[in-house]
Amino acid sequence: MATATAPSTKKHPVKFGTDGWRAIMADEFTFANAALVVRAIAAYLTDENGGTTPTQPVLLGYDGRFLGKHFAELAGAVFTELGFNPIIVPRYTPTPIVAFAAKHYQTCGALMFTASHNPPEYMGLKFIPNYAGPATQAITDAIMAHVDRLADTPASFTKPAELDDPLSTIDPTQDYVDYLGNSIQWDVLAKANFNVAYDPMYGAGFGYLDTLITEKTGIKLTTLHNRIDPLFGGCLPEPKGEYLAELIDTVKNGDYKIGLANDGDADRFGVIDSDGTFIGANHMLPMVLRYLYHRRGFRGNTVRSVATSRLLDAMAAKLGITCHETKVGFKHMGAKMREEAIIVGGEEAGGLSIHTHIPEKDGILASLLFLEMLTVEGKTMGEILKDTQAEAGMVLHGIHENLHMSDAAKLSLMNQFKALKAGDIFAGRHIDSIGTLEGIKLFFGEWDWLLIRPSGTEPILRVYGESVDDRFIQQVDTTLTGMIAAASA
Repeated sequence: MATATAPSTKKHPVKFGTDGWRAIMADEFTFANAALVVRAIAAYLTDENGGTTPTQPVLLGYDGRFLGKHFAELAGAVFTELGFNPIIVPRYTPTPIVAFAAKHYQTCGALMFTASHNPPEYMGLKFIPNYAGPATQAITDAIMAHVDRLADTPASFTKPAELDDPLSTIDPTQDYVDYLGNSIQWDVLAKANFNVAYDPMYGAGFGYLDTLITEKTGIKLTTLHNRIDPLFGGCLPEPKGEYLAELIDTVKNGDYKIGLANDGDADRFGVIDSDGTFIGANHMLPMVLRYLYHRRGFRGNTVRSVATSRLLDAMAAKLGITCHETKVGFKHMGAKMREEAIIVGGEEAGGLSIHTHIPEKDGILASLLFLEMLTVEGKTMGEILKDTQAEAGMVLHGIHENLHMSDAAKLSLMNQFKALKAGDIFAGRHIDSIGTLEGIKLFFGEWDWLLIRPSGTEPILRVYGESVDDRFIQQVDTTLTGMIAAASA
């Protein structure tokens, strides 16, 4: 029999993580709690407008998860009650398209109901300011201050009366497609002549990326899982190799040059090479940087998260440009993209954008860029990766693990890492220095490193690392296994 947990003493369960607020539906993500957060966002927007209700519209979007449209309509009713002008998208829509629309239509911001790549029982809410990128930490802190304040007022949790008239709607799809012309060479893709397999993972990319490829390129497309399913076929909607078995099998056993995938709200990407090999963002980012610099003449710098491969740094160094490092979360990379010309910015979790596009990760843009790169280079992704590694002068071997542990074990493991200091021996190597930009990052020599940090979107610890020597990575794995056993004892 399960043991009942004591009721929480918090007045609300809301917490903004790396990218918005996510929680399990009917547990913490309820209509009442969603109404509270919407009222807090309305209060923030009123503050930003000098204490008066903005006259610009507020945009409401949702993906294909359970009750997505209902939560968006709830937000519309709350905003209407407070004197705002809400506009809703007429159907499920990828997050990057909603982000584009937040700026394109001169809104005061957008709300996107999605839990991205989380399991189907989750729902989430992202606030997207009118600059078309993720809300910064300062913005979400201000919103959370209003959540805390409003939680003292029981009425803040109540659903408003249903609207007498339906919400105004706007479909940003064609304007978004037109905007993609700033970043994608449609004339090049029109000459493409190869086969592509695409897996939207039952998510919001379906009907968007596949339609673009079919209508605007010469590519022959096969689409898997070509319907919206709130259960995502019983699988996690995260475009990583372990969740793309059917796409890998399709590419390996067919005449396909590449397999593409998007997550639940289509802001992330996955890539399968023609031989069935999964190629992650740690490799795709430097490949795209090299392509845009040499083939498209893009100039500027690049930016990555602290958890992303330093192969991007090596490629940037060869090109004579700067690679900036930020905390995890595209909001930090997006902020840098708003400050200066960034050829490509991205993170190991499958997020990417470029300076001719919005400062938000976009799996649709990324996928089209990959197809353009294949068309221009005339090689496979694996061959382009080898060319990139050769130009960068480096091959880096990586480790990435998600640790599902009890809270006590996670605390114990983190304390083991916090006790380390420069000069200590770890996995047979001296620790040169320790970084604390996010989590704990150990440095060994010029290129070798290991990072451990709590996830901002899931109840797990994430471990990342890489080395020029695969034997060191194996030793790291052995050492980490021992530390986990000690923490769990």
